[in-house]
Amino acid sequence: MGVLSLVRRCQFFFRRSFRYTAQVRAMNDVDRYIDAATRDNTRRSYRAAIEHFEVTWGGFLPATSESVARYLASHAGKLSVNTLKLRLSALAQWHVSQGFADPTKAPVVRKVIKGIRALHPAQEKQAEPLQLQDLEKVIAWLENEIGVLIT
Repeated sequence: MGVLSLVRRCQFFFRRSFRYTAQVRAMNDVDRYIDAATRDNTRRSYRAAIEHFEVTWGGFLPATSESVARYLASHAGKLSVNTLKLRLSALAQWHVSQGFADPTKAPVVRKVIKGIRALHPAQEKQAEPLQLQDLEKVIAWLENEIGVLIT
């Protein structure tokens, strides 16, 4: 084997190795960005939701749309609609990340969540109105502060 042929062979392997290293580095960057796209609180919430589905309720993963619909129906009225929607998101994310079809997008699941929203509307929280005597105290305090600033 001649020196020139050996040099060419080394260049080929070096270029191939360099390309592989660049691809690995790019994949590491992709993984890092994907990881950064989901907050730790979201991960914890999703983990708790999956655990609730499997352990507390007794569901199996991968789930069917019928089992997800039964899960929602069994917790309607006990959990808020927003909590149920969070649990649906967790189940959807689990299925997609594991390479399974997402059962939460099925029409039956969408109808069940819509029905729960209709029959168990969220209670609007409204602050107590400011009482007249409290308002008078605030006005007196402000007048006192303005008087102090002027003098």
